[in-house]
Amino acid sequence: MIRTSKPQRGLRVPAVTTARATHKPLRRLRQLLGGLCWWLAAATVAACSLDNREGPNVTCAQLECGRINACKNGIIAQCVDGNTVRFHVCKTNGDDVCNEDWQTFGQYRCSEYETECEGCRPERVDGCDAFGG
Repeated sequence: MIRTSKPQRGLRVPAVTTARATHKPLRRLRQLLGGLCWWLAAATVAACSLDNREGPNVTCAQLECGRINACKNGIIAQCVDGNTVRFHVCKTNGDDVCNEDWQTFGQYRCSEYETECEGCRPERVDGCDAFGG
């Protein structure tokens, strides 16, 4: 305890509260907020991880440099420029559009009613040879 002056006989000097006693409620509040933030971060990471899907593991050569595309878990892989594989995530409610009856191998689409396949170029009959490869 900290006293500001020496008490005189018969008079009481109120004790000054210590820093520890004053900050105890604040410390508890900080602990609660820290715990809440930690749980919120953990829940967010878990929610994102549960929604992760893995697309096809292919190269542009396997996609014939863009003549065809590939599909896995609702993600369509396409080769647009002959070198770079790009992925298109189909927005579905957990359904795997890759295995639908209306799909055509190498010309996958996200929707049955789309007229063109996602990034595939069937008119590139030369495949990689069109790019000199």
